[in-house]
Amino acid sequence: MYVLTLGIVFILVAYLEWLNHGLTIASRGSCHDAAARLQLMALHALRVALALIVMLAAMSFNVGVLMAAVLAHALGFFLFGSSGMQEISQKGDSPPMSSV
Repeated sequence: MYVLTLGIVFILVAYLEWLNHGLTIASRGSCHDAAARLQLMALHALRVALALIVMLAAMSFNVGVLMAAVLAHALGFFLFGSSGMQEISQKGDSPPMSSV
């Protein structure tokens, strides 16, 4: 059961990282019509809800759950975020993490 929990946290966090990347790409496009704005709003609400669930899982102070979340974030960024940042930098825009 513990391994299943770690797998669920890992998949949830990897999905969250993919969703973050998708929102970054989608928000750079044109959002003038109401349907597109509603879709972005729904995706944002889903992303926040998943992030809060992951935060609650990490707040259990279980080292295995924390490590699964960190590894999934790293793998998700490697798979989804790093290629998105290369595409953005080729367009001349600053990457999303530059303000940090």
